[in-house]
Amino acid sequence: MTGAVEVGARPAATHDLDTIVELAVAARASLEHVRGGPVLLATDRGAGDERGYLQAAMVDDDAQVLVGTLDDIVVGYLLAVLIQTPGGPLLAEIVELYVQPEARRVGVGARLLAPTISWAASRGCDGIDAVARPGDRATKNFFESHGLVARAIIAHRSLDGVPPASP
Repeated sequence: MTGAVEVGARPAATHDLDTIVELAVAARASLEHVRGGPVLLATDRGAGDERGYLQAAMVDDDAQVLVGTLDDIVVGYLLAVLIQTPGGPLLAEIVELYVQPEARRVGVGARLLAPTISWAASRGCDGIDAVARPGDRATKNFFESHGLVARAIIAHRSLDGVPPASP
């Protein structure tokens, strides 16, 4: 008889860094050939130095790094940061959330999101933001099922080799 798989989340520890970096690289690779992915990668704060970026976040008082687990095996991670808007509310931004494809749909993302919402509330945040790529219904639906709703749509057009339109 086999037992159920235990789904969990916990703060990332130093010994998790190699695994989190591998997951971050996989997350970025998954964006290379999807709509909106290349521009997201071009604006990615940690691209090219995932280790340094994540290691710094792990010791930043204004950031939270969690790992999601299945039977204590790290299969996902979440990075959130505090954002003080100019003259406005304090927000928590989910900068990175990734779960290995074979570990999805069993609750790992939910286990990562719940403590992040609590963390944001405990820090006095007025809200929490996260990004879903255009056409990524699974991510959009995941966030919406946890109370996050779209507040903006960012449109983009590449101007590579295209002359400006005439007025």
